[in-house]
Amino acid sequence: MKSISDEVSRPHPTHVLRAAGARADFVTLLRLPAFRALFTAHLVSNLGDWLAFLALFSLAAIEWQASATRIALLAVAYIVPLALVAPFAGVFVDRWELRRILIASDLARAALVTAMTFAPNHAMLCVLLFLHQSCGCFFNPACKAATQTFEA
Repeated sequence: MKSISDEVSRPHPTHVLRAAGARADFVTLLRLPAFRALFTAHLVSNLGDWLAFLALFSLAAIEWQASATRIALLAVAYIVPLALVAPFAGVFVDRWELRRILIASDLARAALVTAMTFAPNHAMLCVLLFLHQSCGCFFNPACKAATQTFEA
């Protein structure tokens, strides 16, 4: 079994900056195609997450005229995966290939947001939001781990 220290200490081809002894500032990192792709994908993903979040709560509050209790249930569905899923997701992220996790979790989140647009009721919306956030519990640590490979 690999330990975290093995993963951190092993040479990685993206450590170009370390080998060159250069200081890793943002502009220098953007010159690396792999970092630029990761940064762009993360930017698009975060923008999509926030637009979905705003649309979801707007749908519930304005269109469905949900009560404060139902809005609170959406907030619970949004937060609970961070406590229940995230601790276990981090273990799997350490063992699985980062690129596959990033792609699979982002595609799953996109499919879940699409499904949210067709949610027939509040309960289904809460379930889909819970699943969406659960996928995010895999995406976020994988993205942070992938970004760390570019640090100098």
